[in-house]
Amino acid sequence: MRDWICCLCFTVLLAVAGCETQRASEHGTQLADYNTITVDGVTYAYEVRGDQAVIVKIKGYPREVRIPAEINGAPVVKIKRGAYSVPGAMSYKDPVHSAIAKRVDDSQREEVGYSYHPMAWWDDSYVRKCAYLAPPDTPEAVEGHAFYFGFALHSITLPDTFTTIGKGAFSRCIWLSSVTFPATLVSIGEGAFLHCGLSSVVLPDSLTSIGAYAFAHCNSLTSITIPENVVSIGEGAFCHCHSLGEIHVSEKNPMYYMEDGVLYSRKGEALWYSQATRNIVLRDDTTSILPYAFQSKYHVERSKGSLASITIPQGVTNIAENAFLGCARTVKVTVAPENNHFKFIGGKLVDRKGNILLETWDAYP
Repeated sequence: MRDWICCLCFTVLLAVAGCETQRASEHGTQLADYNTITVDGVTYAYEVRGDQAVIVKIKGYPREVRIPAEINGAPVVKIKRGAYSVPGAMSYKDPVHSAIAKRVDDSQREEVGYSYHPMAWWDDSYVRKCAYLAPPDTPEAVEGHAFYFGFALHSITLPDTFTTIGKGAFSRCIWLSSVTFPATLVSIGEGAFLHCGLSSVVLPDSLTSIGAYAFAHCNSLTSITIPENVVSIGEGAFCHCHSLGEIHVSEKNPMYYMEDGVLYSRKGEALWYSQATRNIVLRDDTTSILPYAFQSKYHVERSKGSLASITIPQGVTNIAENAFLGCARTVKVTVAPENNHFKFIGGKLVDRKGNILLETWDAYP
């Protein structure tokens, strides 16, 4: 339903903005100022920097895009911010998702307006004024917000000249179901595929870093494979992916592994759980439960949910305040008596300061 509302709202925005002159960038430069080339039926406006080509605009909002590896002999090394975004998208006052925000100095920020935390569509306690577009001319091959709100996009193929995907690069491409990653890809930025229509993702062996909220709200995502070289996964990278049954982690990965439906790091962190696994007993060597690790699909009556029970061992010393966001009040919580940091008392999971991390119906006699 939210996808349809989102699409409808931006269709109206597109109609209103359609009379505007199409721009090559958000700074007003006209497409006529750039060279153009048509490859596989898609027209690109580009500029040449030295012996390299930079794509400034992709014309016509095609459903399928195969970024060329080179243009007239010059390797394509970058896609600029807003290259595929619909008219008005880059100045749209986005009322949702602060996950794509870049945490930089104010001098580098371009304010978009009030924005919600990824989970805030039902819990307005996480509303924050911290939504900022990724700044222009960043080093990523696919600049931040290059395809932002590109709801016409269904398929994208990136060339092996690319190594990085910027923050929010494909955010809100709600019909994007297929991505062919370059074999050279090293990092995926924060919120890069936030709220996309991806169903299955196989990441390249070259990848080392997955940013926070990178695949959050990909409601159709059913499987993802983490290769052996990934050593960093940001918070909430897979939060609100309620169709995601399991994350497949390479047995050769030195940092992450799956066990009994939970994604762990070798540092003792619990990052994510398969919502097909309703009863969780954390490993004895677990020390931290990260943000959204046990986030559950929200039900209005709060009497249903994916997580049925969880056992927290003695060694857990840190639980993020939003680790159990959306969990039903019927969840059963067991905390090891020897744990000196957390207690389950009166139907509430609390820390030593009395902060409530989770409430169950037992808290309401």
